[in-house]
Amino acid sequence: MRVLTQSGTFDISTNDVSVEKDVVALNAQMGVWYGSIVLNDDDLWYFIRIFLRRRVFFRVLKIAFRSLFKRNVYQ
Repeated sequence: MRVLTQSGTFDISTNDVSVEKDVVALNAQMGVWYGSIVLNDDDLWYFIRIFLRRRVFFRVLKIAFRSLFKRNVYQ
């Protein structure tokens, strides 16, 4: 995953996903910094609504379809 800012582009590597109490935590690394991205119920529903948009949904399906045939997914 990448974060685009005015300072530049940063790669984020997600190392682990866990459920802690009532939230989902993504343990990630950005450069030398480690951190957690915490998603509560409202955040999860927000992302589900975003991914169910027609254009995004078909893009995700296209990536999944291409990955089945081992082509370069991000072209």
